[in-house]
Amino acid sequence: MRGRKVILPEKIDLGLAELIGIHFGDGNLYHSASNYNYQITYAGNLKEEVDYMLHIENLFTFYFGVKMTHQKYKKMNSYLLRVRSKEIFLF
Repeated sequence: MRGRKVILPEKIDLGLAELIGIHFGDGNLYHSASNYNYQITYAGNLKEEVDYMLHIENLFTFYFGVKMTHQKYKKMNSYLLRVRSKEIFLF
């Protein structure tokens, strides 16, 4: 989604600290220089962590003003959240 407005927080509060901790536990950063792809992803259990994944998405929307894409992999019982943003990646 090019051209969208990304908000970068100016201060760390408890909610942002929680999101940073979540990222260390369940998150991933991916960058491909060949196609300028910057991704932030979170993976969880499809059967047990849907509420948790929605909590992560709500934190992202609150702190960065972006919506995340959802992917469900039933055969692997996994739930994936992804956002592509160079600004957030470098934050």
